[in-house]
Amino acid sequence: MIKKVVRQYFLLSLMNSFAHSAFTATYVTFLMSRGGLNLFQIGLVNFVFFSTMLLMEIPTGAFADCFGRKTSYVLSCGLSVVALSVYATSHNFAGFITAEAIGAVSATFCSGAYQAWIVSSLDHHGYCEDKSKIFAREAQLTKIVGMISGVIGARIAVINPTYPWWVGAVGAGITGIVALIIMREDYRQQFRPSLKWMVHSFTSKFRTSIATIRQGGVITLVMLLGLVLSVTIQAPNMQWQPWFRSHLKSDAQLGYIWAAMSIAMMLGAQLVAILRRGPKFERLALIGVQVAIGLFIICAGAASPWLMSFGFFLLHEVGRGLFAPLRDAYLNDGVADNERATLLSCGSVPSHFGAMVGLLVSGAVALRFHVGPTWIASGLAMVVLTLIVSRIHKRK
Repeated sequence: MIKKVVRQYFLLSLMNSFAHSAFTATYVTFLMSRGGLNLFQIGLVNFVFFSTMLLMEIPTGAFADCFGRKTSYVLSCGLSVVALSVYATSHNFAGFITAEAIGAVSATFCSGAYQAWIVSSLDHHGYCEDKSKIFAREAQLTKIVGMISGVIGARIAVINPTYPWWVGAVGAGITGIVALIIMREDYRQQFRPSLKWMVHSFTSKFRTSIATIRQGGVITLVMLLGLVLSVTIQAPNMQWQPWFRSHLKSDAQLGYIWAAMSIAMMLGAQLVAILRRGPKFERLALIGVQVAIGLFIICAGAASPWLMSFGFFLLHEVGRGLFAPLRDAYLNDGVADNERATLLSCGSVPSHFGAMVGLLVSGAVALRFHVGPTWIASGLAMVVLTLIVSRIHKRK
């Protein structure tokens, strides 16, 4: 049964990755060409995404714990279909932010719930091995599929810029149907929750999560590292396409850059096993990797010619690929099962807030000083703030 659950987890992850990677290689260029947006306005579009997530993350996380993670995930897929369809039919700022808001609600129904589902399912069936291997394998496989999807999306975007969005919408719909059929929650007792029980459960889980966060342990460290990362990573996240685009012959080649980024992250995920050697070592690894990411961003912004800048950019992607599965395993090991989705959602809130700040600041700085200086400032901020956060320890 364990192998079956893992296969289902991988299948849904791969399908979701294909659907949501089809438009990633041309996302920023789509907003610039289709709607005439500049880098600051593009930051505002994504600001709507993260501000909506900030409002919805905790309620949807509690929804998943109360009504089922399967229900939450299927609902997420349905909302993705709507969001991507709105994107494909929009031509202006108003349409884009509407799509982003719907997509953000979709993302909150998935975040926490999907990972909580696999962790709880494995625990229920007696899985005792290191879960980081599963997370690392998932990261590798989804990057392969995402890489292929991104290359295809960039190719068909040359024919029609809306095609990648329609591919994503269809893919999300199929993913939701498959999830509805194959996902099971054997660990969960089935019952019909009353309104009174729902309110009490929401309140109880929220209070427990906040109390855990305030202790200053694993959860708090990961939250603060996520906050720093989300603030400072927005510059390379949102600006790599216009930064490298001027050196390419066609927008279709953005797909190959996306493929190289995916390979770099896969390599990072492969290295995660080296850094899984106990909580103390993992703590140092998380901090060290994030500092390295910041240093590579600084080098990418300062290096010339552009191929050297691209090389440092890929190294920062290796660090990000290593960081994510290491963080996920480290975090899940310190979370109680009955409030896992709620707590993971609570832990995501600072990251959403940080992304909101990072998008506005990096967009404004890039508009005023250009992309290179923006990356240098972002990388420097990441290094300094990560070292400050590293001094956080659990209260006794």
